[in-house]
Amino acid sequence: MHLSSVILIPHPDEIDAVRHRLAALDGVEVQAVAPAGQLILVLETADEATLLALYDTLGKLPGVLSVSMVYHQQEDAPDSEISIEAWSRGSGTVPL
Repeated sequence: MHLSSVILIPHPDEIDAVRHRLAALDGVEVQAVAPAGQLILVLETADEATLLALYDTLGKLPGVLSVSMVYHQQEDAPDSEISIEAWSRGSGTVPL
């Protein structure tokens, strides 16, 4: 699984239209909208090729001025990962 955070800057007159287009894309979630209109997205894909194709699609959406990847993480075994919430409720140590 590949997880990425992205800052997407839409044209100021296209913010709502871009958000509507993003809602139609699998693996894209709008996490926040900055006061100036920038969108913070989380992308989740099964593999790197799909992530790169999705990133390319975002950049070509009508009304999008720019897309910048901020963070990327690959999880080889996401079902075996411990969440921050579960860790904080436990002993405070990370299981090995």
